[in-house]
Amino acid sequence: MVFTQLIQFASDDVFKGCAKRYNGDYNNKGLTCWKQFLCMAFGQLTHRESLSDTALCLRLHRDKLYHLGI
Repeated sequence: MVFTQLIQFASDDVFKGCAKRYNGDYNNKGLTCWKQFLCMAFGQLTHRESLSDTALCLRLHRDKLYHLGI
């Protein structure tokens, strides 16, 4: 998918290093900083108007999330 190809340019190692440095994943309940970044990037790239719109779109494509890399 196009989203997966675009996300390959974002270095997950650098991102996870920053999240570890600033304790971004401290006491999380299953949604890591990287997964949250992927969800918000998906919302931006698909021109979602709000967070609830992004969540609804991700819920509708629940079976395709693995292919998106989320």
